[in-house]
Amino acid sequence: MAIKLAYCCCVVLRFIHYHKPSLKLFHNLLEQADKKPIPAPGCVTSHTCQPDVTGDDIRTNTLDDNQYTYLWPTFAQAIHDALNGKATTFSTPIVNQAYGGPGQMDFADAAISCQHWITNETWTQYQDRRQLTRAVNLDR
Repeated sequence: MAIKLAYCCCVVLRFIHYHKPSLKLFHNLLEQADKKPIPAPGCVTSHTCQPDVTGDDIRTNTLDDNQYTYLWPTFAQAIHDALNGKATTFSTPIVNQAYGGPGQMDFADAAISCQHWITNETWTQYQDRRQLTRAVNLDR
């Protein structure tokens, strides 16, 4: 995924941010969202997604956006918007009984996914591991 993301960032983001290292822009966005969640103004009025976006939200919701080249312009625009304080595209949907449909996680799937996310770490251990992972990945 990292190679595909790097290629996507280099090909598409260069058209939005001329002469700036695009992969670094993406890492800066993640770092910014890890320190302080980015507002998702489109979610505040619709109540269908989280009103703030964290770095983990961006990492998770990026997986689908860069799988297909036809989605790269949308992905690049989402990064551009998030860098400018509007991260609605990366916001995680709020799962409820009304949510769901073709290609979307429904209420039962959300519960199953949560059960599969078992960890013996404390919150502090988890944060420390995430920080170490980010530091290692930024050096590559």
